[in-house]
Amino acid sequence: MPHTAPALWLFALGWAIARSRTIAQRCLVSVITVLTVPGFFENPGREATLLAGILLLIWLPSIPVPQVLRRLMVVLASASLYAYLVHWVVYPPLAGISPALAVAGSLAAGVAYWALCLRLMGAVNRRAGAGNDPGTNSAQQ
Repeated sequence: MPHTAPALWLFALGWAIARSRTIAQRCLVSVITVLTVPGFFENPGREATLLAGILLLIWLPSIPVPQVLRRLMVVLASASLYAYLVHWVVYPPLAGISPALAVAGSLAAGVAYWALCLRLMGAVNRRAGAGNDPGTNSAQQ
């Protein structure tokens, strides 16, 4: 399993991109991206894809998506952190069969984990909220 610390710069870069408002700030994060991504993964194809995607996110206010794909994209975006957390377990065993199957399996596992976490968080919130209802007074019950 890869070490987390070397990848922390990705979170810092994402934060800087999200905070960039001016052209000068976007230029700065673009330069940082161009200087830091190449060589990081030791896979030129992966790095070029990542570099292109990050630069698109920096410079395009929105990316048009066909209507039929929007719901799927929203679910995948919502579950992306969860997919990242579980893909280390799901991807390797499936990669030997098919890399496409490994990606699909990782995304499906991430969506399932996300849905489970949402359900559990909803149950916890409902339980916590039931005892704190301002309309009830435990002394009156």
